[in-house]
Amino acid sequence: ISKQLEGHHINGEQKWTNMTNTALDWKHIWSNTFYTYCYPIENNTHYKILHYSLRTNNLISSWSIYNNRVSPNCKYCNITENVKHIFLDCGKIQTVWTSFQNIYSLLNPTRNFSNLDHLLTLSTPKTNSKTKKLILTLTTTIIQHIWIARNKLQFDNTLIPPNQIIKNIKLSLKHIINTHYNIDKENN
Repeated sequence: ISKQLEGHHINGEQKWTNMTNTALDWKHIWSNTFYTYCYPIENNTHYKILHYSLRTNNLISSWSIYNNRVSPNCKYCNITENVKHIFLDCGKIQTVWTSFQNIYSLLNPTRNFSNLDHLLTLSTPKTNSKTKKLILTLTTTIIQHIWIARNKLQFDNTLIPPNQIIKNIKLSLKHIINTHYNIDKENN
């Protein structure tokens, strides 16, 4: 089993490295995956993104059991839907990432970030664990809400507009930060 998991792990790394044409610091990426204030299910979605193993239309349509009954395309923009498309390339989510750019800049002003940096957790500083945890919490929350919106469209034919996705992210972040700020305050 460990060889199968190891192979899957490497497969995700290879896909992202090939797509970005960049030597990525995978030790740094994997060490950040669960270092957030988020709930496990949110962290698991991010983990599956890094493994490139989310069930996208492109992946599902390739399974013979569906006999071409599933379109490989994004229901929003009709372009091939894969992990990179859902979280980086789909026009629907560009506004979502852009709306949080100022927060990323406040948390780590020494770097200019791309959405890919956030998605692959490259935007985290090597030090200051609270700042790092906040950046990763923000990223993981954005990812989870993009995935929820995608699934609402995919399975319920309900389009959640970008401004509503942003509002939902802010509400989740407010809850997460209030909860953990109060816990951290009590522990000090």
